[in-house]
Amino acid sequence: MSKENLETLRAVVDAWNRGDSEAAFRHAAPDIEFDNTRDLGEWRGLHTTREEAMQAWERFADPWESVHIEIDELVDAGDQVVCRVTGTLRGRDGIEVEARNNWLWRFRDRQVTHLVSYREFDDALEGAGLSR
Repeated sequence: MSKENLETLRAVVDAWNRGDSEAAFRHAAPDIEFDNTRDLGEWRGLHTTREEAMQAWERFADPWESVHIEIDELVDAGDQVVCRVTGTLRGRDGIEVEARNNWLWRFRDRQVTHLVSYREFDDALEGAGLSR
């Protein structure tokens, strides 16, 4: 995978882990497509601008005291990266929840143009034109 795409992906995840959505979405193309239609919750939908994507992320993260995303696996697909992650979400009362998810990232000129959330890793691979 391109070093630049990997650096961008890690910068976005690091910013999310710091709770800095402004910094994370600086790496988003103005016309990003953030597709989390497969997810559950009020943040679910297809968000087609940087502002919409950032608002969806903030709606997701806002109820939690902290959100930490650990990258478990990365698969190179040219200008795309399939990413398996584990999220640790800490509620305001201290209770932690662990959730696994899979993302397909697409890049152009070091910007994220598409971020698609999948419940299954194989579906994310298929979305990138790959298979196991």
